[in-house]
Amino acid sequence: MTITEALKKVKKEAAKKVNQVLADDVFKTVRDEELKQIDDTVYAMEVSGRYQRRFDEGGLLDPDHIVIDGGAVSDGRLVVSNITPANPFLNGTDSENGLSTTPLDAKIAKLVEFGEYHPNGYGYDWWKRAKPRPFIENTRKVLKRRKSHVATMKKGLKKRGVKVR
Repeated sequence: MTITEALKKVKKEAAKKVNQVLADDVFKTVRDEELKQIDDTVYAMEVSGRYQRRFDEGGLLDPDHIVIDGGAVSDGRLVVSNITPANPFLNGTDSENGLSTTPLDAKIAKLVEFGEYHPNGYGYDWWKRAKPRPFIENTRKVLKRRKSHVATMKKGLKKRGVKVR
C-alpha cells in the first residue's frame, strides 16, 4: 500500500466515524436543545384558545418530528429539521366543519419561527399575524454559546478511538 492509498484509507475511516458521531450523538444533543427551546420559546407563550396544542403528542415537542434532514448524515454535515405537520383541527373555529384549510403536508416550524402567514396562502386560517417565536434561532444561539454539540462530537470521537484535542 502506498502512502497515498494509506492516507485515503485513513481519511475514509475518519469521515465514517465523524458521520456516525454526528448521526448518533450530536443529533441527540441538537434535538434535546431544540426541544428545550420549543418549550421555553413556543409553549411558554399563551395562546388564544382557538386550537388545541399537541405538545409531545404530534406537536412541536414530539421528538419524532425532529429529524436528520434527508434521513442521513453525509460528508460531515448534519442538517436537523422539525417536520411537525400542521394541526388539522381548529376546534370548530373559523371553519364550518372545524377543520383547517391548511394542507395536511404543511409543516409549521417556519410559521411558528417567523410568525408569518405562508405566502402560498396557508397557515392557520385565523392566524395571519402571529408573533414570531424563534425556537430554531434560539437553539442555534444556545449551541453556539455553550458549544455542547462540539463537546458531544469530541466525546463521541474519543469513544470510537479517535484522539481529539
